[in-house]
Amino acid sequence: MIIIIFGEKRLNMRRFIVIALVVLLVGIFSSCGRTSRPEISGCCELDLDSIVRRGKLLVMTDYNSVNYFYYKGIAIGYQYELVKEYAKHLGVEAVFVTSNDHEANKEQLLEGKVDILANSLIADTLNGNNEILFTEPYGRSRVVLIQRKVDGEVLVDSIAKLFGDTVSILNNSFYSHIVDNINDTASSSIVVQPIEYYDIEQLIQLVAEKEIKYTLSLENIAKANRWYYPSLDISFPITQEYDLSWGIRPNSVELKEDINKWLSSFKKTSRFKQIYRKYVIDPRDHHTTGQNTSISTYRNDYEHIIKREATDEVYNWKLIS
Repeated sequence: MIIIIFGEKRLNMRRFIVIALVVLLVGIFSSCGRTSRPEISGCCELDLDSIVRRGKLLVMTDYNSVNYFYYKGIAIGYQYELVKEYAKHLGVEAVFVTSNDHEANKEQLLEGKVDILANSLIADTLNGNNEILFTEPYGRSRVVLIQRKVDGEVLVDSIAKLFGDTVSILNNSFYSHIVDNINDTASSSIVVQPIEYYDIEQLIQLVAEKEIKYTLSLENIAKANRWYYPSLDISFPITQEYDLSWGIRPNSVELKEDINKWLSSFKKTSRFKQIYRKYVIDPRDHHTTGQNTSISTYRNDYEHIIKREATDEVYNWKLIS
C-alpha cells in the first residue's frame, strides 16, 4: 500500500513538473513575440494596435506656411502631407489639431489626446528628461536669427553681438532651450522676451514691422517667409543643423518601431523627395504670386482686427481667418 501511494506521488510530481515547464515555455515564447511596453507614471496606455482599431491617427502640429495651413480652403503643408502618407500606410484617417504651445502639446500627448507631435521638434534640445520618444528624423534644419537689414547691411553676425540685447521668442518653445544653452556657457547673456498667443510667422512679421527687434526661427520656416518680407535677413545661424523628428509617448514603442521602419523606406521614394522639395528646398512652389498678394492684403488690412475682436476662446482668431 505504501509503495502504491509513493508511486502515485512520484507520478503526480512528474506531471506537475512537465505542466510547469510547458507553462513556462509558453510564457517565454509568447513574450518574445511582443515588444515590452514600459509603464510610465501618468502616461496614457495607447499604442499602435489601439490606433489601428480606432481607425484614426490624432496629430498635433503647428500652424504655419510650411508645416500645416489652408490655401483656398484646402489643407496643405510639409507635416500634413507626410502624416497623411503615414496614415495611408496604416489604413487610418489622420485627424489634425494645431497648437504652438510645445509644453501644452506634450501634456496632450502624454494624456492620450493626440498620438503624434508633428511640429518641427528638435530632438537634441528636448530629450534631456526622456519625457517623450523621438522617431527616425524626417529632415534637418538649423535655427536662424530673424533681423532687419539696415541700409542693406546685416547688424548681427555673431552671438557676441546679441549679448545684452533682447530676442523675442515663442513662449514654451524649444527656442527658449536654445537661448538658455547659450546663456549657460557664456560670460554674458541674451535677454529673452517670451511671447504668448502668437505663432512663429507672426513674430517674423513683427520683426519686419519693427515691433520687435529679433526673433528665432527654424530655417525652413524662415525661408518660406522671406518672400513676404524682403527687408529681413535670415543668414545668421544660431545653431548647427539638428535632426527634426516626430514625438510620441514613451510607452508607444510599437508605434515608434512602425514609424521608423516606414520613414526609413519612405524617405527613399520620389514622393518624399517631391514633398521635401516643395516645402523645404524651394518653398516658392506653394507660395504663388496670387497667394502672396492675398496673404499680404489679409495681414495688412484684416489680421490685427480679427485678433483684437476674437478674444473669446470659442471664436479662435485662426478659425475665423
